[in-house]
Order: sequence, then structure tokens, then C-alpha cells
Amino acid sequence: MEMYCKIQKVLPLVQRNYTDRDGQPQVFKSKGFILTNGLNEVYAEATGKYAEALEGRDLDTTQFYVADLRFRQRSYADKDGVMHYNTEVELTRLNVV
Repeated sequence: MEMYCKIQKVLPLVQRNYTDRDGQPQVFKSKGFILTNGLNEVYAEATGKYAEALEGRDLDTTQFYVADLRFRQRSYADKDGVMHYNTEVELTRLNVV
């Protein structure tokens, strides 16, 4: 989905260590953004190499951007067996208008 927006807030690059399915240590990198189109706000997260690339960019909160967003629904059962649902928004591209 494409969204014409401004950046309300840029969060710092975060790195989290984890172990992959093969038992190898890995690092997950992400950078969060709060985006608005004037009516709605959304928290979107860039991940991996794209998050690193955005860390070096000077992002102007007064500038308009076109953001490509991908929505992903995840569900899980907690320890009591209750199902929970979460919608994640991934930022896959951010370009100045």
C-alpha cells in the first residue's frame, strides 16, 4: 500500500540478538517511524539493511513522503491458550515527494 505522508517521529535504530532455526546467532535490526497523512497515524517499522540505510538519511519532518507499506497479521496463543492478534506495518520504501 502506498501512503502520502509526513513523518511525525523517527525512532533510533534498534538491534536485537536472536538465534535462528539452525541455532546460529543473528542480529535483527529495525527503525520505527510514526507517519501521518493528516487524518490517520501509523507506526511503521523498517527492518534489516533498509533500516540501516534509513539511519544515515536526514529525514525532514516538514517534508511530504510517499511510503510503501506492507501489512502483516500475526496471531499467537498466550500461556493460557488465549489467541491474540497483531497487525504489523513494515516500511519498505520512503521517498520524498
